Amino acid sequence: MTNQYINGIKILAIGNSFSCDALYYMPDMLCQLGMDADKITLVNTFIGGCDLYTHAQNARNNNAAYIRQSFHRDGEVRSSDSLYTLKALIQEQPWDVITLQQASGSSGKAETYNADLDYMIKWVKANALNPAFRFGWHMTWAYRENPPTVHPNFADYGFSQQVMYDRICGAVKSKILPCGTFDFIIPAGAAIQNARRYFGDTLNVEDGYHLANFGRYIAAAMWVKTIIGLDIAGLKVPYGAAADGPDVVIDREVLAKIVQSANAAAGSPFIAVQAP
Repeated sequence: MTNQYINGIKILAIGNSFSCDALYYMPDMLCQLGMDADKITLVNTFIGGCDLYTHAQNARNNNAAYIRQSFHRDGEVRSSDSLYTLKALIQEQPWDVITLQQASGSSGKAETYNADLDYMIKWVKANALNPAFRFGWHMTWAYRENPPTVHPNFADYGFSQQVMYDRICGAVKSKILPCGTFDFIIPAGAAIQNARRYFGDTLNVEDGYHLANFGRYIAAAMWVKTIIGLDIAGLKVPYGAAADGPDVVIDREVLAKIVQSANAAAGSPFIAVQAP
């Protein structure tokens, strides 16, 4: 591995269940691409559905409200029994990378990114122990159309996946890019939208917004490509761990489409491509 993380990486995601989805396969991918499992620390600050407003309130009041989730190569997600403050988690160690995101239902509402986003940016910078940490924004995905159950916030987008995706892109372009704070944007939402052109609207579980294992695999690949800069075409195939059923395996052809989806998202994060 020839990059700045040759000696390992420590990532803290200030997020919710969507960052949990995105991190799930990342440890195994990093190991496949040459990183030592003992040198990978991936932690998610978990409150289900947590938005920027709640993160800001918890940071401001030092509320012990977060489950500490750590992610491991064997696919295990270890969740703490006790609750942590955000300050305790950010100062647990000198993180190499810290990510921030908006809650999915508000992700396409630019008006929700204002004072709370500003506060969290300042708070993270003031409390991070590593002055050279890289700050990333996790751009999340639009919901599945016509799921068995419907997220209540989907109505705000007219129950349209395309409208929601376009508004997520608009919020990132109008609120995240202009602030000039983030070192990178992880366009997981764009990678998912691109992959839907190849695989159909099959990447979510039945609730319509969390990712199924195959979708988690694609999101993790986007995180690996964006943060680490590794060639995800080198991932192992056939790969069955991301299978949603016994007959689903990521083979060379499927991986090629995932790579195309991620590469297109990296190059044009705000334009969903059409499959050939």
